[in-house]
Amino acid sequence: MVCGRYGICTSNGQCSCPPEENFFRPFNDRKKDLGCPQMTSIYCNSSQYHSFIELRNTSYFAFEFNHELTSNILRFDGKKLEDCKRECLRNCSCKAVVFSYDSDGARSGSCVLLNEVFSLVGNEDGMDKRVFLKVQNSSKAHNQAPTTSGGKKSRFHIVIIGSTLAAFFGIILSIAACFVLFKRTTHESSKAGDFLDLEPILRGMLTRFSYNELKIITEDFSRKLREGGFGSVYEGTLSNSTKIVVKHLDGLGHVMESFLTEVNIVGGIHHVNLIKLTGYCANKSHRLLIYEHMVNGSMDMWIYHKNQDNGLTWHTRQRIISDIAKGLAYLHDDSNQKIFHLDIKPQNILLDQNVNAKISDFGLSKLIEKDKSKIVLG
Repeated sequence: MVCGRYGICTSNGQCSCPPEENFFRPFNDRKKDLGCPQMTSIYCNSSQYHSFIELRNTSYFAFEFNHELTSNILRFDGKKLEDCKRECLRNCSCKAVVFSYDSDGARSGSCVLLNEVFSLVGNEDGMDKRVFLKVQNSSKAHNQAPTTSGGKKSRFHIVIIGSTLAAFFGIILSIAACFVLFKRTTHESSKAGDFLDLEPILRGMLTRFSYNELKIITEDFSRKLREGGFGSVYEGTLSNSTKIVVKHLDGLGHVMESFLTEVNIVGGIHHVNLIKLTGYCANKSHRLLIYEHMVNGSMDMWIYHKNQDNGLTWHTRQRIISDIAKGLAYLHDDSNQKIFHLDIKPQNILLDQNVNAKISDFGLSKLIEKDKSKIVLG
């Protein structure tokens, strides 16, 4: 492979291509050692258009090897040149014939049939050695087999078909994505519409804050009290020095649902053992709820206190249990509509300055009709 496939290594160490430019061309004009590919490939289904081009004073590096048969070389001795060429034409895998006459004036000699043609060798030793390269007459076989240009056209058609299919599937995916986005937007819009239906009623009961106002009240949400699956809770101070709690709802699908549930339930009821909702914020994607501030935080901070001396006394615990029961009894029986909280736990029981208990976090609550006594959750 010193001169690549079909390349000819001359006596001065240079590489060149077979002179027939209609059949061979350099792979790279500046790098002759990369070989000389055939301009038209050889196809077995058009063997009637196969022929040879002759290279005189040229040999092959394996011609001198005394092997009867190797993986890509078949040698014959005492053969006539025409017989060797005819044998190569009958064998589709044969790519070339290398022939050498036995002596001057002899009509027979030795030949090898090549299934692969690597670098050829320019021969100037006076011996009559020739190489016959099998070629495809592309002009005659134009309608019989694809040529190199036809191969390019075929590849071009494949690229066109592939691009078309890719574009088609891209359009399908885009339509599907737009449909999903439309359904989600419609769903969110319907929930937003539910909120807009509630807003005229809430105006008389709750204060609506802008998002920028809440950023100032909470000092850019820097005073975080706790964080849960629903979002984060921050402490804030109004202009009249009243402390409040701001719950910033996080997430996507359940944000509006949780927001509407709490506004609808907590905004419309008042009980000493239920947390008081004082305001709200619905600004673009932001959903925030404003509650009264509970000085002593949530109950879990007390019942799980490491120092039991600073914990709750049994008398206080009994009163807290009673407060929780009163709040649940109001939700279940005394409110205008039955409400099931569904998420009672120490983290959702808040304690005021007198350690009175109030139920909070109604995000999972369910409204049921007054004549129903139970609810089945799927």
